[in-house]
Amino acid sequence: MNFHTQYNRKTGALGAIVSASDPHDIAHLVTDEMGLIEGAYSSLDYRVDPQTGAIVAQARCLDRGKSEMRAVSRSSRDRRALNGLTLSSGHRVDTDERSQSNIALAVQRAQLFGTSFEIEWRMADNSVISMGYQDVLDMGAEVAAFISDCQRRKNLADAAIAACTSVDELDSLSIASFFT
Repeated sequence: MNFHTQYNRKTGALGAIVSASDPHDIAHLVTDEMGLIEGAYSSLDYRVDPQTGAIVAQARCLDRGKSEMRAVSRSSRDRRALNGLTLSSGHRVDTDERSQSNIALAVQRAQLFGTSFEIEWRMADNSVISMGYQDVLDMGAEVAAFISDCQRRKNLADAAIAACTSVDELDSLSIASFFT
């Protein structure tokens, strides 16, 4: 039988995920329901001692903790990058992958057709505005800079994670602070 649990460092609450080949082995196990709150939980692994049947905690591994934190960093970057951008013009554009592709295509078309280029562009709030050559180039440049900044923030977070030399140091790291 294998146990994986989430430990809430703030409240001390435990929750467990149990895997066993025989459901009878876990029939008497009771766990509390817990939601995941980013940065509030540490992962701990448990195993059952075959001699005593006791649940034994295994120390949290720094490498595993770093891997988990890099996953949080990656999801934070993606959430930020795909959540839209308010342009310097005051208009908000979508920045999901399809929108990024559409913006890149509009920039290419503007470059191809030159200063006579005009397009009707649907903004994130579903309003439609007329954009000229320079407007489209500016939008493309701002979105590209925004996406690059999201990656730069992830790189900084990953470097801070890599620099951690202990689990306590890793646990004190706030990934969210890199993305605000």
